[in-house]
Amino acid sequence: MLIILSEDLKLHKQLKIFIISIFVCFGCFFLTKSAFSYEVEAVKAYNEGIDLNYQERYDEAISCFEEALDIDPAFLDAYRNLAATYEQIGNTPKALETYETLYAKNSRDYELAYKLASMHGEIYNKTKVAYYLRKIPSGTARYKDAQALAKSLGIQLTLVPAQPSVKKTQTIKSTVKPVNNSGKSQIKGFNGPAGIAKDSKGNIYVANFSDNSIIQIKSGGVKRVLFKDKPLNGPLGLAIDIYDNIYVANYNSNEILKISLKNNTINVLYKNLSRPYSLMMDSSGYLFVTEQGSDSLSRFKVF
Repeated sequence: MLIILSEDLKLHKQLKIFIISIFVCFGCFFLTKSAFSYEVEAVKAYNEGIDLNYQERYDEAISCFEEALDIDPAFLDAYRNLAATYEQIGNTPKALETYETLYAKNSRDYELAYKLASMHGEIYNKTKVAYYLRKIPSGTARYKDAQALAKSLGIQLTLVPAQPSVKKTQTIKSTVKPVNNSGKSQIKGFNGPAGIAKDSKGNIYVANFSDNSIIQIKSGGVKRVLFKDKPLNGPLGLAIDIYDNIYVANYNSNEILKISLKNNTINVLYKNLSRPYSLMMDSSGYLFVTEQGSDSLSRFKVF
């Protein structure tokens, strides 16, 4: 049973390839224009392109995304999916051209800036790499990655500061107490970590957004890849039920996936959502899903 708690515009099934090194951390996917303000015919063409891409009919999908952009040049998701489709079929020049057009329309998308730098790095265009890395401010999710990429290519960077520097003559007073991190422990090696959940045995699960994977961390600290790639496509929110089944908000494919640990299987549970984001499971068997694309909260009865 599905109860939609607010109006739902069924839009968005983004691509697997969009995640090659990146996106995901999350400021990258927040569009500056609401889905409700796109032209209706553009949305229809876009949705058709999503379906065609899902069927691996890439040339037809490209035509649909281009049609959507002809109708509504402000349709940012159409640029993103068009670029990702070009990337998926190996047309790097067209993918770069389209990603750069998207970046010009949303220059605060630092994940996209890092992706462009990485792609230009693969073809040894250091000038472009440096250009995009310098757009990434300190304090953002990709700042350290930007520094590492620049170092690996022998590029000297002065990256954008997080805030304007304070004049020496100013006196800054703060009532914020220092944070004691003495009890902190850390596990590294993720790629766009997002949702997190814990099963009844104490195992931790992390949605690895940029790597299209679900990572399991055993109670003893051993980390392993539980599932990777299809059907995972931008996993974000996670939830676990009383039977230790894992539910995944498959953001880029507009789906909810169900992972059965007992059978070691992963399947599509619900389709046609609109950018599912966070998940919550209650003890009565209801799964709650926030849908970013329609600004709504949905409820599903799963057991």
